Amino acid sequence: MSHIVHQPPLPAIGQTPGAHSDFSDTARWDTVALTDSQNAPRYVPGDVLVIDLEVTEFRGDALYAVEINGEALIRYVQVRPAGLYVYALSGIYEGHTIPRAALRVLGLVTYANTLRRVG
Repeated sequence: MSHIVHQPPLPAIGQTPGAHSDFSDTARWDTVALTDSQNAPRYVPGDVLVIDLEVTEFRGDALYAVEINGEALIRYVQVRPAGLYVYALSGIYEGHTIPRAALRVLGLVTYANTLRRVG
């Protein structure tokens, strides 16, 4: 039986696409079931995000698992002239700018299961 192969998302600007992932390396991948609606409407409670744990540094504008002030969060990170802009999708204008050295990247959100229940 062969491994399930998933199509990777489009690469961020300035990145080249990598090889297809097969998720057989269980030390590389982790999942997070969302319990809040900070990144709604794109991701809501119950959605499961797949995190690439090999990505431990900022690689470009994307959705990351990050640690800020000792708290693990799922946040979008963008390059801005003053540093990195970290925000949740539901509060895009309420984010904050931090220096690159202050950001601890735990992983890159690579895939998401966003099936919605009806009823």
